[in-house]
Amino acid sequence: MLACNKDQAEIAEFNKNCSCAEEVSADFTMEDLASTVPALFDYRTETDTTFEGSYVYFEAKDTNAEYTWYIGSEVIHEKNFTRKMEGSQLIGQQLPMTLVVKKAPNLVCFPNDDGYDSIIKSLTLVDFNSFDYYHNYNHLFEGTFRFKDHLKPGQDSIDVVVELKANGEDGVGYDRALLYGMGHNNTDLELDGTWRITYRQIFFQSGEGYSVQRMHHRMDGIVEIELLKIEGLNDPPPEYHLEGRKL
Repeated sequence: MLACNKDQAEIAEFNKNCSCAEEVSADFTMEDLASTVPALFDYRTETDTTFEGSYVYFEAKDTNAEYTWYIGSEVIHEKNFTRKMEGSQLIGQQLPMTLVVKKAPNLVCFPNDDGYDSIIKSLTLVDFNSFDYYHNYNHLFEGTFRFKDHLKPGQDSIDVVVELKANGEDGVGYDRALLYGMGHNNTDLELDGTWRITYRQIFFQSGEGYSVQRMHHRMDGIVEIELLKIEGLNDPPPEYHLEGRKL
């Protein structure tokens, strides 16, 4: 059996196994950037929706090919790039993002592949205002969620109620999320200060003994909450790697 990391030319030459081969594909990813600073590029989220004025990172999945992107009136010939999605007149619209890929096909494994593929994906722009984001009900992050910790098989699921609070509400001077049903001994937990925000993910400032605090509403409907403890604490809080859905 040939391994997937074997040279593709060797596979074609001997025609032994095509299980690792792939047809030419124009599939690509769109990632919402919470920051345009390269050191903070980990704060990004695969998405089909973004706030107007945000930056989105586009990347083709196929390699060593000719790429032609059609982003609005712009034509781009790069494997990956970043663009600011701005224009208040575009709010609420599903904007077509098109990629055309050409490369030499693997005719041994795919004799009918013509080396050409194209795909269109939609990117929706929505309005964002920090006041409205917290004062208006946010269907992605607020409500009741049922979670299981995927690192603790066999453990019972828990129901968590999430509320977002804006700077100044209840006399508190920072944005935060209140999580009812988890924390030390399943009491309430407060995540302070939204450090980075994308449409589908909130990154909170470290605190309450945690170095990483994030909530992610994935495109497949799965919701994640990840809380990673600060190493070296005498009395560290419990870590959470929760996955579930909104009820």
